[in-house]
Amino acid sequence: MATQAEAQVAPPRTTDQRRGQWVSERIFEKITGISRQTLTNWRYKDRKQKRATAPPGFPEYRLFGRTVRYWVGEELAGRTVIEEIAERLKEERLSLESA
Repeated sequence: MATQAEAQVAPPRTTDQRRGQWVSERIFEKITGISRQTLTNWRYKDRKQKRATAPPGFPEYRLFGRTVRYWVGEELAGRTVIEEIAERLKEERLSLESA
């Protein structure tokens, strides 16, 4: 069974021709350095302006139920970078649980 940190990394999209994957806000924040609050503010502005998708130049995101996922293309971060971040998050969670 996958741990919660491993479950945060969405499986790669197979129906899309682009290479990359959907990741959680937390992982996207670690990859790009954009804070989660900034991402939330951008989504709020999109919703207020009744946009169906993010404008050009902004991160692509989708809602899966109440869960937000951001698209990380191959050009932004390779699979190994995402795996490293997921592993780091898992280690952080384990250290917090043991404390």
